[in-house]
Amino acid sequence: ISCNYMRTQYSSVQQMKRIVTEGLLGALKEVIITEGGVIKATKKKKEHYQNSLQLSGGGFLIEKGCHTLSELCEMLDDFEIEVRGARVEKCDGFDVDVETKLIAKKGSLRVPVFYKASLVNEMKNVTEFIFEKGHVRFNHDSPSSCLVVTTSPQSEGFVISSDKHWATTFYQAFYLKWKRFLDAVTNENDMNCVYETGTNITRLIEDIY
Repeated sequence: ISCNYMRTQYSSVQQMKRIVTEGLLGALKEVIITEGGVIKATKKKKEHYQNSLQLSGGGFLIEKGCHTLSELCEMLDDFEIEVRGARVEKCDGFDVDVETKLIAKKGSLRVPVFYKASLVNEMKNVTEFIFEKGHVRFNHDSPSSCLVVTTSPQSEGFVISSDKHWATTFYQAFYLKWKRFLDAVTNENDMNCVYETGTNITRLIEDIY
């Protein structure tokens, strides 16, 4: 069984992962993630699964926020991530506004991660990593997003273009995610079952709820 968190294959996510792993901008100090915006008419009928608490399992976080959390876990794959606190606003049982603090742990390093998501407040889809030697931000919702790097608050910064080895379109992301899974199955290689089934993402969501 594979959980198709295809956004992990976005070029921006993989490039950000390399910056973290190789320490290109020094030690990681903080991560800030925001997403959402005021929702408009969905045109979904009453019987649509997303309008059923029993079938959908919740609201924004389980439906869309899961993809953003999957990107976070991909970029911090050698960190252990825990929920330290959360505020969840609901409407008719569905979460519509979420704010949570997580801690990413690696050895003695403790990195605070602040995540905010909303369907009722204006927000931008932005992930920002704050390092000792600079800040990096990108739009985690867009497969073609480039990394914007600033080395100080006064600097204009520069852009790191996409790496064409990874996905820069939605369909390429699906292709790469399924290719990774199918190659492992075909070659009978040992698979990281947590990664393939996304149980770590589910655990974070349940802890936030």
